[in-house]
Amino acid sequence: MEKQTYIILDAIEVSKMLIPLLISFSLGIVALTIQAQLTEEIEALGAGLVAGICLFLSLVFAPLFIKLLILMTILATNKRIFASSADLDLLN
Repeated sequence: MEKQTYIILDAIEVSKMLIPLLISFSLGIVALTIQAQLTEEIEALGAGLVAGICLFLSLVFAPLFIKLLILMTILATNKRIFASSADLDLLN
């Protein structure tokens, strides 16, 4: 019975972290979509600023696992992007 209580409490803690993450991430995506459709510069700048703040907040609210996954993805793609063709020939 005690183990089941811990599982329920863990699920509640995770949901407390995920709700702000999903709200800020969805607001950021909506702001990016609106920014892409705007024609006025100042409105697009404002929408971009809102999108940047919301996406930054979604990273703050993200669990450690998601942050590490994002970091590993960035590091893996940077190695492939910045590798020159000569470096790729040496690897093969």
